[in-house]
Amino acid sequence: MKIMTLNLHTYQEDQQEAKFKRIAQKIVDEAIDVVCFCQAAQTFNAPRVANYVRQDNAVKLICDEVNQLLGNESYHFAWDLSHYGFKIYEEGIAILTKHRVLEVVTQYISHTHDTFTFKSRKILKAVIDYHGIKMNIFSCQLGWKDDEYEPFKEQFVKLDEWVKQDAETFSVIAGDFGNDVDTECYTQIVDAGYIDQYLVARPDGLHDETFINPRGFTTVHFASLRMDYVFTNDNRYPAIRAERYFQSEEEKVSDHMAVMVELDVPVVEKSETAA
Repeated sequence: MKIMTLNLHTYQEDQQEAKFKRIAQKIVDEAIDVVCFCQAAQTFNAPRVANYVRQDNAVKLICDEVNQLLGNESYHFAWDLSHYGFKIYEEGIAILTKHRVLEVVTQYISHTHDTFTFKSRKILKAVIDYHGIKMNIFSCQLGWKDDEYEPFKEQFVKLDEWVKQDAETFSVIAGDFGNDVDTECYTQIVDAGYIDQYLVARPDGLHDETFINPRGFTTVHFASLRMDYVFTNDNRYPAIRAERYFQSEEEKVSDHMAVMVELDVPVVEKSETAA
């Protein structure tokens, strides 16, 4: 089972359409099962096409391109608004998958739920049926450790409590966690029992950067950070492969790389959740 996570950078990329197409092609080429997106935006005045989704929704465009490449409607997505960003965008959180979605729930983990505050943080949870195995997938973006108003520590406590409400179900918690491995924030995550699946497959990859070419950061400290992770709540399906996509300047699609881990999940012949 292949899980990918990517921060889409809220329409701040040059040649944005070409980069969406590059992401879609990678999903098809690698046969990705689930993608967790954050900073997935749409223009606030674009026409609505379904529920809260607008015509230029980034994940919709990627999903449409994936299905066009495949020649069928294999993939679908769930998206929800977190907050407004860069004055004209509705910035959200999303999950794209080719597997049956049993339930979608969203929840703020930040103190503020104000969509006009860019520090608002919402998590999207999708319950999926992966060939007969029920899984919880949490698409995440969390705040920074030194933010006095919305500190990572308190947001993670709320996320952890939510995940552990269904502790027996295998859960994937993936996204932009806003903090490097050399912080107490990363320690807080692993001390809570979560498995860094990238390291399971690549034990020497602790400092493999995922935050690249950041705009607005001028210090050397921000030149190389690992901030994007795929965690699981246990190790029943350990990672057998891990990759970073879109690393070079020629390949880049965001100021973040995509992170992919392949979990060793057996395929069950008949879904217990099937109607």
